[in-house]
Amino acid sequence: MAQRDGQGISYPTANAAGIQLYDKIVREMSWFQAAVFETIEAAIAANPTFGMPYFAKAYLNLYMTEPQFRDVAVDAMRALRATIEIDRLGVVEQAHARAIDSWIAGDLKRACETLDRIGFEEPREILALRVGHEMDFFAGETRNLRDRVARQLPSWSPTDPHYGIVLGAYAFGLEENGNYDQAEVVGRQALEFNRADAWAVHAVAHTMEMRGYTGEGIRFMTDRVQDWAENNLFAAHNWWHTALFHLDSGDPDAALRIYDASIFNDASITVALVMLDASSILWRMHVEGLDVSSRARPLAAEWRRILPEQPYYLFNDMHASMAHVAAHDLTGAAEVVARIDRYLKDGDDGTNTFHIARSLGRPICQAILEFGQGRYAQCVATLYEIRQRASELGGSLAQRDVLDRTILAAAILGNLRFVARALASERISLKASNPSNWRRYAEVLMLNGVPERDVRKATETASRLTASARLQARKSTPADGRAQF
Repeated sequence: MAQRDGQGISYPTANAAGIQLYDKIVREMSWFQAAVFETIEAAIAANPTFGMPYFAKAYLNLYMTEPQFRDVAVDAMRALRATIEIDRLGVVEQAHARAIDSWIAGDLKRACETLDRIGFEEPREILALRVGHEMDFFAGETRNLRDRVARQLPSWSPTDPHYGIVLGAYAFGLEENGNYDQAEVVGRQALEFNRADAWAVHAVAHTMEMRGYTGEGIRFMTDRVQDWAENNLFAAHNWWHTALFHLDSGDPDAALRIYDASIFNDASITVALVMLDASSILWRMHVEGLDVSSRARPLAAEWRRILPEQPYYLFNDMHASMAHVAAHDLTGAAEVVARIDRYLKDGDDGTNTFHIARSLGRPICQAILEFGQGRYAQCVATLYEIRQRASELGGSLAQRDVLDRTILAAAILGNLRFVARALASERISLKASNPSNWRRYAEVLMLNGVPERDVRKATETASRLTASARLQARKSTPADGRAQF
């Protein structure tokens, strides 16, 4: 007899134990709780013919954006098919199977569309909603990060057990589409349902990042550190956000302490999703003239070890290039570009990966190499031409901001005075509260030889915002020793 989950979705081959464990999987998966892997195995053992736990396992491994984990997803689907024919499963389960097969084959956009169609017919199907939201992130489908959830939100109510999960996804979608104030409100609403919702914490952190609220960001993350930093698969990324706030507030030493303790060290799990955050924070420091080579060298070595021969997710290649250049390993950076070139010569030109490699991945990695070679004008020309399309690469606004920081740094180092002034002006217009932007703006004004009073005004603004950020940070209430940066 078919069983229904808490949202009313029917699963023909599910039993009561399988449904109960699946409901737990959804919560743990959406909140990035480390226990989810054990729960998935328990659910499969309790109900071997129920497809949803297998799909959750496949999706979690595909999230890792590495071929070795893709192979685990392949094995999960093979194990399901050995137990039951897919066409004996329910309609929703069959659609999930198609989405996973598309993602495994490298057609992430088709996978996104498949889960979209589930949402059209079953707007309360929580796994399709939450995983589809993640897929939109990886595929660079920025508008759909918001609109996928918006289409389904009216079918949910605050009495639903998973309502907070839906709100957390909606908050991040709003933020990625520039609705920063509304996103913060919705994200905080999600946290009222579960303080430990790491995705909702992350969504609120993004709203502060995008508005330049560095001090408030430090305070928010520090006050809630016990909610998101323990037994959570997303902790390193939220530490990355915290480190960014410290860096922009003018305290790179605090950012490096976080890096060493909680982002990348000898005990870190060397997976791409963690290593790209490590690369990103070090690269921001590198382009501002800080020597981070001693930290970048072991990171670059790990990238050299884990990057597959054939590009798989170009966002990883971009960050590997950054680690190599920050480590002063231009040979390693050149090898990343050469590897992409080989793929473009021999790879499957019908996949999303091939398209992204040609249109974005290759030129971005080349520009990062050019930065390391001191070819700053060429770096600016390459990145400026493609930055409007960078969302297709995947990642968030905050993550892709590293490209704009690179363009500005290259313009300054290359003495492209007018370009540098234009880009620095853009940043203070968009994030007027960010002290880092004002420090860069003052530097560019001096480069352009503007009147001293204008430089002094920009410098004073940077100093005022820095002091304000430090004051906000001191108001935080550290929950443990690690929070006292």
